[in-house]
Amino acid sequence: MDQLISARWATTKEVEDFYKWASQKNKSKNDFTSKWLAYNGEMFINLHKSYPDDYYNQKKQHYEELDVQRYENYKERLREYNYQKDNLGRCACFGNERIVLNGYEFIGCDNWQNSDYTHTKIYRPEWRERNGDDLHDWCTFNPSASYITQLRLFYGLPKELKPSILAEYLLMKNVELYHDGVKQGQNVGVSSATDSKMRERLVKSILDAKFEKVFHQKMIKAELKYAGKKTFIPDFICVKNDSLYLIEQKKRADLIDEQQINNYLQCLKLLASREYDLKYFVIVEFGETDLYKNIVNFKDLSTYEFI
Repeated sequence: MDQLISARWATTKEVEDFYKWASQKNKSKNDFTSKWLAYNGEMFINLHKSYPDDYYNQKKQHYEELDVQRYENYKERLREYNYQKDNLGRCACFGNERIVLNGYEFIGCDNWQNSDYTHTKIYRPEWRERNGDDLHDWCTFNPSASYITQLRLFYGLPKELKPSILAEYLLMKNVELYHDGVKQGQNVGVSSATDSKMRERLVKSILDAKFEKVFHQKMIKAELKYAGKKTFIPDFICVKNDSLYLIEQKKRADLIDEQQINNYLQCLKLLASREYDLKYFVIVEFGETDLYKNIVNFKDLSTYEFI
């Protein structure tokens, strides 16, 4: 975890300058993506169509290349072991060195079928994966709601492309997306961005009724030992009795960034006017939440008791 050196609340001018810069950056990305699609739209649709197969083939090739190296490493380990026993590199039964694959084992001599001896051998379970269903499962494309971003990285498309607009383009062209979460949990076009802002306002109104004070997206200027100067914008900072609550709002639980939360908590501990019991929760709008701690499902927020 990076060490916090300093933290302070941002000035009004810093807040105004930051949001002006963010707005310009977002507009620039929107314009770039729209122009790029005007010239490359059909190519992008074809890449989207071929992505699952290309993903599978690349993973399989990578595994097989890795597997060859594993095979050589196992052979080397057998030779080293045998030479410790016998300077001619023979097995414990004094058979000559011969690398034999028998089922899922490597046998290190040419006398391995002689059951009167316990032969030098190494068990190798990875071999089963290379030839069985495990390899197929490992290589198969299993899309998440952020797969549009992964697709962009996979094919080396320009980093300036905005995933939400790419997804919207596919929907406009009646292309079926590989994950429903792209339509639910990702901003696809202006309407979804508006819905997200409406949910933020709704969350704040609910939190206002549950806490003494609620600060929404209060900007922090911080400096970390390794990462340098940073701008942090926690979604909600809430106060109740002797407790200070950091509450983040995410579309899906897999978007939770524990490093980000730790940075926020370090800042709040330093900036607090007195000693508080620091706590954090994450409000998740879509998807499963059972596998994560300190999670509040958006649909349960109005009845949830923060303790």
